[in-house]
Amino acid sequence: MIYRQTENILRKLTARRQAILAAAFDVCAEQGLAAVQIVAIAERAGIAAGTVYRYFPSKAELIAALADAFSRQELTVLQAAARAAPGPLSALAAAIMTFALRAVAHRRLFFALTVEPAEAEIDAARACFRSALSPSCAT
Repeated sequence: MIYRQTENILRKLTARRQAILAAAFDVCAEQGLAAVQIVAIAERAGIAAGTVYRYFPSKAELIAALADAFSRQELTVLQAAARAAPGPLSALAAAIMTFALRAVAHRRLFFALTVEPAEAEIDAARACFRSALSPSCAT
């Protein structure tokens, strides 16, 4: 018999993936990139380490997903701030101010996802966050 994922199962899988990412956000924001370890994330999410590997086969893939989710969130906030401004110059100022305030408020997380020293494969995984912040990639 073929296994079919129902809507309820898909909701549970999505919720578990979000719980894993939320745990990774929290650990990274509190302790930095080096603290993002599969076992620590699993404990924080209240699941077994093997379950984390079902969603993210490696630490690099977990960090890539973390950087992707965080960059999407930050870009959405920056775009909203720019759209709310009355003109192009004030839109630029609003985006810069919003970015600066959020970077200061979450400095450990911003540092971890941009410049904290890390292994080459993790550095490549978080390159999406850095490139999303560059003017040539912003939309």
